[in-house]
Amino acid sequence: CSACASRQRDKNMRIEQIKRQILSKLHFTTMPNLTSRVLPKVPTISLLMDKFTEMQADSPYREGDYEEYHDDHDYYGRVEKVYTYGKLPSEELKVRNKHACYFTMPAEVYNLKIRMALLWFYVRPTIPQSTVIEIRIYRVCPVSLKCGRNNLGRIYYRKHIPSYKKGKHWYRIDIRKLVMKWIQYPEYNYGLVLTAFDHDGRNLIVTPSADEKKEGYEPILEFETVEMKKRRPKRSISLNCEENSNEKRCCRHPLEVDFVDFGWDWVIAPIRYKAGYCNGECDSTYQDEYAHTYLRQRASLTSDGPCCTPTQHKPLSLLYFDHDQNILFTELQNMKVMKCGCA
Repeated sequence: CSACASRQRDKNMRIEQIKRQILSKLHFTTMPNLTSRVLPKVPTISLLMDKFTEMQADSPYREGDYEEYHDDHDYYGRVEKVYTYGKLPSEELKVRNKHACYFTMPAEVYNLKIRMALLWFYVRPTIPQSTVIEIRIYRVCPVSLKCGRNNLGRIYYRKHIPSYKKGKHWYRIDIRKLVMKWIQYPEYNYGLVLTAFDHDGRNLIVTPSADEKKEGYEPILEFETVEMKKRRPKRSISLNCEENSNEKRCCRHPLEVDFVDFGWDWVIAPIRYKAGYCNGECDSTYQDEYAHTYLRQRASLTSDGPCCTPTQHKPLSLLYFDHDQNILFTELQNMKVMKCGCA
């Protein structure tokens, strides 16, 4: 049927548009190339993964509800969270400590307001041989400052923990002030040394050391950004159609996009999302449904007539790897078509 062919054409066009939009909004000219990167087991990412089903819910609007909206300059994705892996300091830093951990400041954080910068680290469980274990975190100083033994500054963080505590192996501390200094003065970023020695002198904190088997337990730095969002009342409800609807009028039709089908292994979550697309006629015989548009069309002798087009969108939240294998949590505006109308 002609209507079926029209819908399939619009659906295919919408899928190609989504591919282009996502890459453009993320400033990607090419797709990230992953080399067997293990997803970190840090709790904050696990919580994000658990919540994605709820976050991507495509529920109908109700009268009196409110929606978030953004200005035109919000075309590009707004980064809400960034996760960057701790790694061994480069040779040029001359950091001679096997427990050292270096964090490269992601480019995305330089133009954002940082609310929190959480350092996550994992302490291996052990058979208790003493009542407590002391966690110590040191700042590494530049060699030129000669600030102490092995270029370790004063203890930045200290905490005593039970030698074995069931179910509590990930720890976090907010190092925002230190990170802000690293962002402002990159030359002072020589990383951190993380230690928690057991009775046998073994460091229980998983570090980026080359001889360690990490499997997603290495330290990770989580950035959380802030942005004030505006709100406004929602508009009236438009037509929503099922997959095989016989409706000929302008209508929102269902469309589920699957990133696995795209071959996009750099997308962590969601695996798929409900995108929606618009299709249908905007004939003048439907003037009761689209009275305002019909009158506007009649007022202009040069008008080619209204087209069925999105009139309301919702953002898509995306968790993904970038080209440097950082993990970003970004909100992409106008990725879900929620309402269609003639315009």
